[in-house]
Amino acid sequence: MYIKCMYINARSLTAKMDMLQGYVNTYDVDAVFVTETWFNQNIGEGEIAIPGFQCFRQDRVNRIGGGVAIYIKTTFHGVRLEDVGPFKEALWCRIMIGEEQIVLGVVYRSPSSTQEDVDMMIQTLERAAQNRRIIVTGDFNYPDINWEYMTGETPNSRKFIETIQESFWYQHVQEPTRESNILDLVFSSEEEMIEELEVAETFGSIDHNCVSWKTIVTRGIEEKTCQYEDWKRADWTKMKEEIAESNWEELFHGKDVQCMWNIFTNIYEKQVEKYVPKQERSLHQRPKWMTKEVRRLIRKKRKAWKEYKRGNSWSDLNCYKSLQAQVKVKIKEAKRNFEYLLSEKIKEDPKSFYSYVRSKQKVREKVGPLKNDRGETITSEREMVAELNKFFSTVFTREDRAVPEANIFFIIFPQNQTSLLAFTPPEFQIWIYYCNRPCLSWGTDVPGVNQPLAV
Repeated sequence: MYIKCMYINARSLTAKMDMLQGYVNTYDVDAVFVTETWFNQNIGEGEIAIPGFQCFRQDRVNRIGGGVAIYIKTTFHGVRLEDVGPFKEALWCRIMIGEEQIVLGVVYRSPSSTQEDVDMMIQTLERAAQNRRIIVTGDFNYPDINWEYMTGETPNSRKFIETIQESFWYQHVQEPTRESNILDLVFSSEEEMIEELEVAETFGSIDHNCVSWKTIVTRGIEEKTCQYEDWKRADWTKMKEEIAESNWEELFHGKDVQCMWNIFTNIYEKQVEKYVPKQERSLHQRPKWMTKEVRRLIRKKRKAWKEYKRGNSWSDLNCYKSLQAQVKVKIKEAKRNFEYLLSEKIKEDPKSFYSYVRSKQKVREKVGPLKNDRGETITSEREMVAELNKFFSTVFTREDRAVPEANIFFIIFPQNQTSLLAFTPPEFQIWIYYCNRPCLSWGTDVPGVNQPLAV
Protein backbone atom coordinates (compact mmCIF):
# COMPACT_ATOMS: atom_id res chain seq x y z
CA MET A 1 0.00 0.00 0.00
CA TYR A 2 1.15 3.57 -0.58
CA ILE A 3 0.39 7.25 0.00
CA LYS A 4 0.54 9.55 -3.05
CA CYS A 5 2.53 12.66 -2.12
CA MET A 6 3.29 15.89 -3.93
CA TYR A 7 5.66 18.76 -3.14
CA ILE A 8 5.39 22.27 -4.60
CA ASN A 9 7.12 25.62 -4.16
CA ALA A 10 4.13 27.95 -4.49
CA ARG A 11 5.28 31.57 -4.09
CA SER A 12 1.89 32.76 -2.83
CA LEU A 13 -0.38 29.75 -2.55
CA THR A 14 -3.48 31.86 -1.87
CA ALA A 15 -3.55 32.97 -5.49
CA LYS A 16 -3.09 29.37 -6.69
CA MET A 17 -5.51 27.47 -4.41
CA ASP A 18 -7.84 26.62 -7.30
CA MET A 19 -4.96 25.17 -9.28
CA LEU A 20 -3.80 23.14 -6.27
CA GLN A 21 -7.30 21.72 -5.80
CA GLY A 22 -7.32 20.81 -9.49
CA TYR A 23 -4.03 18.90 -9.13
CA VAL A 24 -5.13 17.13 -5.96
CA ASN A 25 -8.40 16.01 -7.53
CA THR A 26 -6.94 15.00 -10.90
CA TYR A 27 -4.09 12.90 -9.52
CA ASP A 28 -5.86 11.71 -6.33
CA VAL A 29 -3.07 13.03 -4.06
CA ASP A 30 -3.10 12.04 -0.37
CA ALA A 31 -0.53 14.51 1.04
CA VAL A 32 0.74 17.87 -0.25
CA PHE A 33 3.88 19.64 1.04
CA VAL A 34 4.17 23.35 0.23
CA THR A 35 6.98 25.89 0.69
CA GLU A 36 6.77 29.65 0.21
CA THR A 37 3.06 29.75 0.97
CA TRP A 38 3.25 33.49 1.77
CA PHE A 39 0.42 33.02 4.27
CA ASN A 40 -0.08 35.54 7.07
CA GLN A 41 -2.40 36.09 10.03
CA ASN A 42 -4.96 37.89 7.83
CA ILE A 43 -5.58 34.77 5.71
CA GLY A 44 -8.33 32.63 7.24
CA GLU A 45 -8.49 28.84 7.22
CA GLY A 46 -11.52 28.88 4.92
CA GLU A 47 -9.56 30.65 2.18
CA ILE A 48 -6.91 27.92 1.98
CA ALA A 49 -8.97 24.82 2.78
CA ILE A 50 -9.16 21.75 0.53
CA PRO A 51 -12.29 19.57 1.05
CA GLY A 52 -11.39 16.28 2.74
CA PHE A 53 -7.95 17.50 3.92
CA GLN A 54 -6.44 18.77 7.14
CA CYS A 55 -4.28 21.85 6.72
CA PHE A 56 -1.26 22.44 8.95
CA ARG A 57 0.46 25.78 8.39
CA GLN A 58 3.50 27.61 9.71
CA ASP A 59 3.49 31.25 8.62
CA ARG A 60 6.46 33.59 8.57
CA VAL A 61 6.06 36.23 11.29
CA ASN A 62 6.70 39.97 10.84
CA ARG A 63 7.99 39.56 7.28
CA ILE A 64 6.38 38.87 3.92
CA GLY A 65 7.04 35.70 1.96
CA GLY A 66 8.23 32.33 3.25
CA GLY A 67 5.99 29.99 5.20
CA VAL A 68 5.30 26.26 4.87
CA ALA A 69 2.20 24.05 4.95
CA ILE A 70 1.15 20.40 4.82
CA TYR A 71 -2.21 19.14 3.55
CA ILE A 72 -3.15 15.61 4.66
CA LYS A 73 -6.29 13.61 3.98
CA THR A 74 -8.47 13.40 7.07
CA THR A 75 -8.46 9.59 6.90
CA PHE A 76 -4.81 9.61 8.05
CA HIS A 77 -5.58 11.26 11.44
CA GLY A 78 -2.80 13.85 11.25
CA VAL A 79 -1.48 15.45 14.44
CA ARG A 80 0.84 18.45 14.51
CA LEU A 81 4.12 18.00 16.40
CA GLU A 82 5.34 20.95 18.45
CA ASP A 83 8.81 21.77 19.78
CA VAL A 84 10.68 19.61 17.28
CA GLY A 85 13.29 22.34 17.00
CA PRO A 86 13.93 26.09 17.05
CA PHE A 87 13.85 26.64 13.27
CA LYS A 88 10.72 28.67 12.48
CA GLU A 89 10.16 27.77 8.81
CA ALA A 90 9.69 24.07 9.38
CA LEU A 91 6.52 22.10 10.06
CA TRP A 92 6.11 18.59 11.43
CA CYS A 93 3.15 16.27 11.84
CA ARG A 94 2.45 12.61 12.48
CA ILE A 95 -0.01 10.47 10.53
CA MET A 96 -1.46 7.15 11.61
CA ILE A 97 -2.24 4.23 9.32
CA GLY A 98 -3.65 1.53 11.54
CA GLU A 99 -1.05 1.15 14.27
CA GLU A 100 1.75 2.45 12.04
CA GLN A 101 2.99 6.02 12.54
CA ILE A 102 4.96 8.15 10.07
CA VAL A 103 6.34 11.64 10.72
CA LEU A 104 6.11 14.12 7.84
CA GLY A 105 8.11 17.33 7.68
CA VAL A 106 8.54 20.27 5.32
CA VAL A 107 11.36 22.84 5.52
CA TYR A 108 12.11 26.10 3.73
CA ARG A 109 15.56 27.68 3.99
CA SER A 110 15.69 31.07 2.34
CA PRO A 111 18.79 31.94 0.24
CA SER A 112 19.16 35.00 2.49
CA SER A 113 19.18 32.96 5.71
CA THR A 114 21.60 34.08 8.42
CA GLN A 115 24.15 31.78 10.01
CA GLU A 116 21.92 31.63 13.06
CA ASP A 117 19.04 30.39 10.87
CA VAL A 118 21.25 27.70 9.36
CA ASP A 119 22.40 26.52 12.81
CA MET A 120 18.79 26.34 14.04
CA MET A 121 17.78 24.36 10.94
CA ILE A 122 20.58 21.84 11.52
CA GLN A 123 19.57 21.51 15.17
CA THR A 124 15.93 20.95 14.17
CA LEU A 125 16.85 18.25 11.63
CA GLU A 126 18.96 16.46 14.24
CA ARG A 127 15.99 16.36 16.63
CA ALA A 128 13.62 15.21 13.88
CA ALA A 129 16.00 12.35 13.05
CA GLN A 130 15.12 10.72 16.38
CA ASN A 131 11.88 9.50 14.79
CA ARG A 132 12.15 6.00 13.38
CA ARG A 133 10.01 6.46 10.24
CA ILE A 134 10.14 9.94 8.76
CA ILE A 135 9.87 11.77 5.44
CA VAL A 136 11.26 15.31 5.07
CA THR A 137 10.96 17.49 2.00
CA GLY A 138 11.37 21.16 1.14
CA ASP A 139 13.38 23.86 -0.56
CA PHE A 140 16.81 23.85 1.09
CA ASN A 141 18.56 26.13 -1.44
CA TYR A 142 21.93 24.34 -1.65
CA PRO A 143 22.74 24.57 -5.38
CA ASP A 144 26.43 23.75 -4.81
CA ILE A 145 25.82 20.25 -3.41
CA ASN A 146 26.57 17.32 -5.68
CA TRP A 147 24.15 14.63 -4.44
CA GLU A 148 25.74 11.89 -6.50
CA TYR A 149 29.10 12.23 -4.74
CA MET A 150 27.74 13.90 -1.56
CA THR A 151 30.07 16.88 -1.73
CA GLY A 152 29.54 20.61 -1.09
CA GLU A 153 31.55 23.73 -1.86
CA THR A 154 30.72 25.80 1.25
CA PRO A 155 31.04 25.04 4.98
CA ASN A 156 27.26 25.22 5.42
CA SER A 157 26.69 22.78 2.57
CA ARG A 158 29.20 20.33 4.01
CA LYS A 159 27.62 20.66 7.46
CA PHE A 160 24.21 19.95 5.94
CA ILE A 161 25.51 16.82 4.17
CA GLU A 162 27.13 15.66 7.42
CA THR A 163 23.82 16.04 9.28
CA ILE A 164 21.98 14.00 6.65
CA GLN A 165 24.59 11.24 6.76
CA GLU A 166 24.62 11.11 10.57
CA SER A 167 20.82 10.85 10.54
CA PHE A 168 21.05 7.89 8.10
CA TRP A 169 18.59 9.59 5.75
CA TYR A 170 18.32 8.89 2.02
CA GLN A 171 18.01 11.71 -0.54
CA HIS A 172 15.86 10.69 -3.54
CA VAL A 173 15.83 13.68 -5.93
CA GLN A 174 18.51 13.32 -8.63
CA GLU A 175 17.15 15.70 -11.30
CA PRO A 176 17.22 19.52 -11.34
CA THR A 177 14.13 21.11 -9.78
CA ARG A 178 14.91 24.70 -10.76
CA GLU A 179 16.79 25.35 -13.98
CA SER A 180 19.99 23.25 -13.62
CA ASN A 181 19.99 23.10 -9.79
CA ILE A 182 18.66 20.50 -7.34
CA LEU A 183 17.14 22.79 -4.70
CA ASP A 184 14.02 20.84 -3.69
CA LEU A 185 14.86 17.64 -1.84
CA VAL A 186 13.05 14.57 -0.48
CA PHE A 187 14.57 12.58 2.42
CA SER A 188 13.41 9.36 4.06
CA SER A 189 14.68 7.34 7.00
CA GLU A 190 14.35 4.12 4.98
CA GLU A 191 15.38 3.87 1.35
CA GLU A 192 12.46 1.63 0.37
CA MET A 193 9.87 4.03 1.82
CA ILE A 194 9.77 6.06 -1.41
CA GLU A 195 9.03 4.75 -4.90
CA GLU A 196 8.25 6.24 -8.32
CA LEU A 197 9.65 9.67 -7.51
CA GLU A 198 9.20 12.04 -10.44
CA VAL A 199 10.27 15.64 -11.03
CA ALA A 200 7.15 16.90 -12.77
CA GLU A 201 6.14 20.15 -14.46
CA THR A 202 6.23 23.60 -12.84
CA PHE A 203 3.35 24.73 -10.65
CA GLY A 204 1.72 27.75 -12.23
CA SER A 205 4.12 30.36 -13.55
CA ILE A 206 6.94 29.75 -11.03
CA ASP A 207 10.25 28.22 -12.07
CA HIS A 208 10.34 25.42 -9.45
CA ASN A 209 9.24 21.97 -10.58
CA CYS A 210 6.73 19.89 -8.66
CA VAL A 211 7.94 16.61 -7.17
CA SER A 212 5.64 13.61 -6.76
CA TRP A 213 6.24 10.19 -5.24
CA LYS A 214 4.62 7.25 -3.48
CA THR A 215 5.28 6.61 0.20
CA ILE A 216 5.14 2.89 0.90
CA VAL A 217 3.38 1.80 4.09
CA THR A 218 3.25 -1.67 5.56
CA ARG A 219 -0.32 -1.47 6.79
CA GLY A 220 -3.45 -1.29 4.70
CA ILE A 221 -4.93 2.14 4.06
CA GLU A 222 -8.58 2.79 4.83
CA GLU A 223 -10.96 2.34 1.93
CA LYS A 224 -11.55 5.41 -0.24
CA THR A 225 -15.30 4.77 -0.19
CA CYS A 226 -17.77 4.64 2.69
CA GLN A 227 -21.27 3.28 3.11
CA TYR A 228 -24.21 5.42 4.19
CA GLU A 229 -27.93 4.80 4.78
CA ASP A 230 -30.20 5.84 1.91
CA TRP A 231 -33.20 7.03 3.94
CA LYS A 232 -35.10 8.08 0.82
CA ARG A 233 -35.51 4.39 -0.07
CA ALA A 234 -36.26 3.17 3.46
CA ASP A 235 -39.30 0.95 4.06
CA TRP A 236 -40.97 3.15 6.67
CA THR A 237 -44.19 1.11 6.80
CA LYS A 238 -42.54 -2.12 7.89
CA MET A 239 -40.25 -0.28 10.30
CA LYS A 240 -43.27 1.30 12.04
CA GLU A 241 -45.12 -2.02 12.15
CA GLU A 242 -42.25 -3.91 13.79
CA ILE A 243 -41.49 -1.13 16.26
CA ALA A 244 -45.19 -0.93 17.19
CA GLU A 245 -45.17 -4.68 17.94
CA SER A 246 -42.50 -4.20 20.63
CA ASN A 247 -43.86 -4.37 24.18
CA TRP A 248 -41.99 -1.38 25.56
CA GLU A 249 -43.52 -1.60 29.04
CA GLU A 250 -42.33 -5.15 29.41
CA LEU A 251 -38.90 -4.43 27.92
CA PHE A 252 -38.32 -1.36 30.13
CA HIS A 253 -39.84 -2.75 33.33
CA GLY A 254 -37.39 -2.54 36.24
CA LYS A 255 -34.56 -1.17 34.07
CA ASP A 256 -32.53 1.98 34.69
CA VAL A 257 -32.18 4.76 32.10
CA GLN A 258 -28.92 3.48 30.57
CA CYS A 259 -30.28 -0.04 30.20
CA MET A 260 -33.50 1.24 28.58
CA TRP A 261 -31.44 3.35 26.16
CA ASN A 262 -29.32 0.32 25.18
CA ILE A 263 -32.49 -1.74 24.54
CA PHE A 264 -34.00 1.02 22.39
CA THR A 265 -30.85 1.63 20.30
CA ASN A 266 -30.38 -2.11 19.78
CA ILE A 267 -33.90 -2.46 18.36
CA TYR A 268 -33.50 0.72 16.31
CA GLU A 269 -30.19 -0.40 14.75
CA LYS A 270 -31.71 -3.76 13.81
CA GLN A 271 -34.59 -2.01 12.03
CA VAL A 272 -32.18 0.30 10.18
CA GLU A 273 -30.04 -2.65 9.11
CA LYS A 274 -33.13 -4.49 7.90
CA TYR A 275 -35.17 -1.81 6.15
CA VAL A 276 -32.78 1.00 5.15
CA PRO A 277 -30.65 0.17 2.07
CA LYS A 278 -27.00 1.25 1.95
CA GLN A 279 -25.16 3.16 -0.76
CA GLU A 280 -21.44 3.66 -1.37
CA ARG A 281 -19.98 7.14 -1.49
CA SER A 282 -16.45 8.17 -2.43
CA LEU A 283 -14.38 9.86 0.25
CA HIS A 284 -12.51 11.71 -2.49
CA GLN A 285 -14.11 15.15 -2.51
CA ARG A 286 -13.60 17.19 -5.64
CA PRO A 287 -14.02 20.98 -5.84
CA LYS A 288 -17.60 21.89 -6.72
CA TRP A 289 -16.44 23.96 -9.69
CA MET A 290 -14.22 21.23 -11.16
CA THR A 291 -15.13 20.17 -14.70
CA LYS A 292 -14.02 17.26 -16.88
CA GLU A 293 -12.37 19.71 -19.26
CA VAL A 294 -10.13 21.11 -16.51
CA ARG A 295 -9.07 17.63 -15.43
CA ARG A 296 -8.33 16.66 -19.03
CA LEU A 297 -6.15 19.75 -19.56
CA ILE A 298 -4.19 19.15 -16.33
CA ARG A 299 -3.37 15.60 -17.46
CA LYS A 300 -2.53 16.83 -20.95
CA LYS A 301 -0.19 19.44 -19.47
CA ARG A 302 1.79 16.79 -17.55
CA LYS A 303 1.99 14.62 -20.65
CA ALA A 304 3.38 17.59 -22.62
CA TRP A 305 6.02 18.15 -19.92
CA LYS A 306 7.16 14.52 -20.19
CA GLU A 307 7.40 14.89 -23.97
CA TYR A 308 9.55 18.00 -23.54
CA LYS A 309 11.88 16.24 -21.07
CA ARG A 310 12.22 13.31 -23.45
CA GLY A 311 12.98 15.33 -26.61
CA ASN A 312 14.09 18.70 -25.17
CA SER A 313 12.88 20.52 -28.28
CA TRP A 314 11.55 24.06 -28.61
CA SER A 315 8.29 22.86 -30.16
CA ASP A 316 7.58 20.60 -27.18
CA LEU A 317 8.41 23.45 -24.79
CA ASN A 318 6.03 25.81 -26.62
CA CYS A 319 3.31 23.16 -26.54
CA TYR A 320 3.78 22.76 -22.78
CA LYS A 321 3.69 26.52 -22.16
CA SER A 322 0.54 26.84 -24.25
CA LEU A 323 -1.20 24.13 -22.20
CA GLN A 324 0.05 25.74 -18.99
CA ALA A 325 -1.68 29.00 -19.95
CA GLN A 326 -4.86 27.13 -20.98
CA VAL A 327 -5.07 25.35 -17.61
CA LYS A 328 -4.81 28.64 -15.77
CA VAL A 329 -7.54 30.25 -17.89
CA LYS A 330 -9.90 27.25 -17.77
CA ILE A 331 -9.66 26.94 -13.97
CA LYS A 332 -10.61 30.59 -13.53
CA GLU A 333 -13.39 30.22 -16.08
CA ALA A 334 -14.82 27.08 -14.46
CA LYS A 335 -14.89 28.66 -11.02
CA ARG A 336 -16.38 31.92 -12.32
CA ASN A 337 -19.16 30.05 -14.16
CA PHE A 338 -19.97 27.95 -11.10
CA GLU A 339 -20.22 31.00 -8.83
CA TYR A 340 -22.30 32.85 -11.43
CA LEU A 341 -24.83 29.99 -11.59
CA LEU A 342 -25.01 29.91 -7.79
CA SER A 343 -25.79 33.61 -7.65
CA GLU A 344 -28.42 33.28 -10.42
CA LYS A 345 -30.26 30.54 -8.51
CA ILE A 346 -29.99 32.10 -5.06
CA LYS A 347 -33.77 32.59 -4.79
CA GLU A 348 -34.63 29.03 -5.87
CA ASP A 349 -31.73 27.36 -4.03
CA PRO A 350 -30.36 29.63 -1.26
CA LYS A 351 -29.06 26.62 0.70
CA SER A 352 -26.40 25.78 -1.90
CA PHE A 353 -25.31 29.42 -2.16
CA TYR A 354 -24.82 29.96 1.57
CA SER A 355 -23.23 26.53 1.99
CA TYR A 356 -20.57 27.51 -0.56
CA VAL A 357 -20.03 30.91 1.11
CA ARG A 358 -19.64 29.31 4.56
CA SER A 359 -17.11 26.84 3.18
CA LYS A 360 -14.91 29.82 2.27
CA GLN A 361 -15.25 31.44 5.69
CA LYS A 362 -14.49 28.68 8.17
CA VAL A 363 -13.31 25.08 8.37
CA ARG A 364 -14.87 22.38 10.51
CA GLU A 365 -12.31 21.11 12.99
CA LYS A 366 -11.68 17.37 13.10
CA VAL A 367 -11.77 15.57 16.45
CA GLY A 368 -8.96 13.13 17.23
CA PRO A 369 -6.89 11.15 17.38
CA LEU A 370 -6.90 10.94 21.20
CA LYS A 371 -4.79 9.31 23.89
CA ASN A 372 -6.38 7.12 26.56
CA ASP A 373 -5.32 6.62 30.19
CA ARG A 374 -2.66 4.09 29.15
CA GLY A 375 -1.07 6.57 26.72
CA GLU A 376 -2.27 4.64 23.67
CA THR A 377 -3.36 6.64 20.60
CA ILE A 378 -6.89 5.82 19.48
CA THR A 379 -8.46 6.73 16.14
CA SER A 380 -11.65 4.64 16.05
CA GLU A 381 -14.77 6.82 16.34
CA ARG A 382 -16.40 4.51 18.89
CA GLU A 383 -13.25 4.41 21.03
CA MET A 384 -12.89 8.22 20.90
CA VAL A 385 -16.55 8.71 21.90
CA ALA A 386 -16.12 6.32 24.83
CA GLU A 387 -12.94 8.10 25.92
CA LEU A 388 -14.58 11.56 25.75
CA ASN A 389 -17.59 10.29 27.74
CA LYS A 390 -15.25 8.86 30.32
CA PHE A 391 -13.33 12.15 30.59
CA PHE A 392 -16.35 14.44 30.86
CA SER A 393 -18.08 12.14 33.37
CA THR A 394 -15.27 12.89 35.83
CA VAL A 395 -16.57 16.45 36.27
CA PHE A 396 -20.08 15.32 37.20
CA THR A 397 -21.08 15.70 40.87
CA ARG A 398 -23.04 13.02 42.64
CA GLU A 399 -25.94 14.75 44.31
CA ASP A 400 -27.88 13.60 47.34
CA ARG A 401 -31.15 12.25 45.96
CA ALA A 402 -32.91 12.29 49.32
CA VAL A 403 -35.81 14.76 49.04
CA PRO A 404 -36.29 16.75 52.27
CA GLU A 405 -39.77 16.95 53.72
CA ALA A 406 -41.48 20.30 53.40
CA ASN A 407 -42.34 22.22 56.58
CA ILE A 408 -46.07 22.88 56.74
CA PHE A 409 -47.11 26.19 58.20
CA PHE A 410 -50.16 28.44 58.21
CA ILE A 411 -50.53 32.18 58.07
CA ILE A 412 -52.91 33.26 60.82
CA PHE A 413 -54.40 36.67 60.49
CA PRO A 414 -55.65 38.73 63.46
CA GLN A 415 -59.21 38.01 64.46
CA ASN A 416 -60.44 41.45 63.56
CA GLN A 417 -59.27 41.10 59.97
CA THR A 418 -60.57 38.96 57.20
CA SER A 419 -58.40 37.72 54.29
CA LEU A 420 -59.39 35.71 51.29
CA LEU A 421 -56.91 34.23 48.70
CA ALA A 422 -58.53 33.05 45.51
CA PHE A 423 -56.88 31.81 42.23
CA THR A 424 -59.02 32.34 39.17
CA PRO A 425 -57.54 30.43 36.23
CA PRO A 426 -56.46 31.18 33.64
CA GLU A 427 -55.89 34.77 34.75
CA PHE A 428 -54.25 33.68 38.05
CA GLN A 429 -55.49 36.67 40.00
CA ILE A 430 -54.91 36.98 43.69
CA TRP A 431 -57.86 38.60 45.43
CA ILE A 432 -57.08 40.20 48.75
CA TYR A 433 -59.82 41.93 50.65
CA TYR A 434 -59.21 44.00 53.69
CA CYS A 435 -61.93 44.99 56.11
CA ASN A 436 -60.08 47.66 58.03
CA ARG A 437 -56.34 48.36 57.60
CA PRO A 438 -54.09 45.89 55.75
CA CYS A 439 -52.06 43.49 57.81
CA LEU A 440 -49.05 43.92 55.42
CA SER A 441 -46.76 46.89 55.71
CA TRP A 442 -46.31 48.71 52.38
CA GLY A 443 -44.03 51.45 53.72
CA THR A 444 -46.93 53.88 53.97
CA ASP A 445 -50.43 53.63 55.33
CA VAL A 446 -52.66 52.10 52.70
CA PRO A 447 -56.41 52.46 53.17
CA GLY A 448 -58.58 49.36 53.02
CA VAL A 449 -59.42 48.28 49.52
CA ASN A 450 -62.04 45.96 48.15
CA GLN A 451 -60.61 45.42 44.61
CA PRO A 452 -58.51 42.54 43.36
CA LEU A 453 -54.76 42.84 42.82
CA ALA A 454 -53.74 40.90 39.68
CA VAL A 455 -50.34 39.17 39.60
